[in-house]
Amino acid sequence: MEEYGKILIIAMPLFAVLIIIEKLYGIYKGEDNVPVMDAVSSISSGITNAVKDVLGLSITFISFEFKVSKPEITNS
Repeated sequence: MEEYGKILIIAMPLFAVLIIIEKLYGIYKGEDNVPVMDAVSSISSGITNAVKDVLGLSITFISFEFKVSKPEITNS
């Protein structure tokens, strides 16, 4: 897992730099077709997944059906 974190430290900034280069090249050529929100979404998703994996965190979503079927857990 330590190697994974080290690789991500290099890969994430490199990915961001490549997106910026692509955006600048598109502006230069007059064919800017990289949506900014798509790039921001991709980078933030990648950072979130990397942090989750490196720290070993997880998020659990409890569905409404589960809460209804187990009222003794939720009605304390």
